[in-house]
Amino acid sequence: MESLPDDVLCHILSFLPTRDAVATSLLSKRWKPLWLSFRSFDLDDNYFSDFHRFSNFVTSSPQSIQSLRLTCGSHFTFEFEDVEEDAFDLFLYRLSFKGIQELDLCLVTLIELPFGFYTCNNLVTLKLDNVTFKDGSSYINFPLLKSLNLNDVVFGNRANMFDFFCGCPNVEDVEVTSLSIVNSRIPQPPEEGVEALPKLVRAKISELHSMLPLLCNAQFLYAGVSYWCCNPTFHNLIHMDITLELISCDVMWNWFAQVLQNCPNLQNLTVQKKYACVKKHGNDVHWKDPQIIPQCLSSRLKTFKFKSFNDFDCEVQFAKYIMQNSKVLQNMTIHTTLDIDLKHPMLETLSLCPMGSATCNLHFDLESAQHLRRPTAL
Repeated sequence: MESLPDDVLCHILSFLPTRDAVATSLLSKRWKPLWLSFRSFDLDDNYFSDFHRFSNFVTSSPQSIQSLRLTCGSHFTFEFEDVEEDAFDLFLYRLSFKGIQELDLCLVTLIELPFGFYTCNNLVTLKLDNVTFKDGSSYINFPLLKSLNLNDVVFGNRANMFDFFCGCPNVEDVEVTSLSIVNSRIPQPPEEGVEALPKLVRAKISELHSMLPLLCNAQFLYAGVSYWCCNPTFHNLIHMDITLELISCDVMWNWFAQVLQNCPNLQNLTVQKKYACVKKHGNDVHWKDPQIIPQCLSSRLKTFKFKSFNDFDCEVQFAKYIMQNSKVLQNMTIHTTLDIDLKHPMLETLSLCPMGSATCNLHFDLESAQHLRRPTAL
């Protein structure tokens, strides 16, 4: 190790938790200053006696900071004291002068991000956990941001949420888990003028409806849906993995057939139901084949996976609709956890259904190591 140059040693130390890496400064005089060359930190303010020591340690490095993962808030009460809020604001403000590019900020308690956060304009990757955003839009400007991950975040209203995302015009990858809007029931300004994120490639969203107008340019979409108040067009979408949380079968599947109308270039589709339908069989299921076949079924869709299939009439009708109208479908997989005694009627019904594609293989994933493959349809 002693024969290695300093830059190699620093690279090796960068794989250690920052606390352990700094502890190597006790090994010898040569090792003592190495941590000052670190450009990546993984820190918890719980290791420090107070927040000021924590802040000074992070920002005292003479080098610019490339990556910083912070777990902090243990020295904050739920309601900020003025001096603590000012200290946190100053800390983030000083980070902006370090040219921080990757920030992973995990707060122990829900904290409103101070203005100092919005000065970190060099961010390329941002991950926030347990934060609430200030109202207003004039100070939101993250022109270099490419990757955004939000978990347990709070916005005052939908307009504030849209303002924040509009300040990230070049973001390509968005992942959101548990986003709350405080005044979601208060009438908001019309959303017709909201522009979709222009460079978006991939979006993974736990609840889609609140962010729907922002995601229309996505190529890959992974989302949960409890209701969809509008059906915008996704011209670029080629892969959709969606979990439906709608309970009413006739509403859910007829609505989703309409969604496919607005995904003209969709090639890969995975559908999963979070909840079982209200009734399994009966005359209350009102499936209607759409009069116009979606363009994606006619010329684009290659793979279709139906997860959590329970042999409800509405599910069977929707699966048959996909099978009969997908002209270039190559693989269709039906996944079910039903008992084997209940599977045979479903297997026979779907296996005998005419295929719209002459090259499609139908697979049944029975969760019992049994795997059936349908011969190429004639």
